[in-house]
Amino acid sequence: MYLTHYDPFFDGMRRLFGAPLTGSEDKTQWITPPVDVREDDHRWTFLLDLPGVKPGDIDVHIDDGELVVNAGHTAEQRDEGDGKYIHIERAGGTYQRRFTLPTTADAESISAKSEDGVLSIVVAKKAEVQPKKIAVDVS
Repeated sequence: MYLTHYDPFFDGMRRLFGAPLTGSEDKTQWITPPVDVREDDHRWTFLLDLPGVKPGDIDVHIDDGELVVNAGHTAEQRDEGDGKYIHIERAGGTYQRRFTLPTTADAESISAKSEDGVLSIVVAKKAEVQPKKIAVDVS
């Protein structure tokens, strides 16, 4: 672990420019979660990493043709009773991602599931845009 010496000037500059500090102050921040998007003939699947977020704290909705994901995660309470923290990087914050959906997305057929810190959102494609196999008649 790399620790730095307290320096009032540089810590003030970090606070001024928004860089994370190593103290007990409020560290609530906006977080952009990483996402993987998979497509097949019938759907798109979005996989977002939301570590520490309870399923009840996740909001998934459609807004003007965009898939919107908001989630909240609060920093754990840090009790100084048994010792003090000398370095803190795990902070709470608000996760947010927005994805513009194509017109071929079926906004009525969206499902979401959270498991082990990964949110899985499935967006179905409209039936008329799914590939259809045409049988060739042999006479």
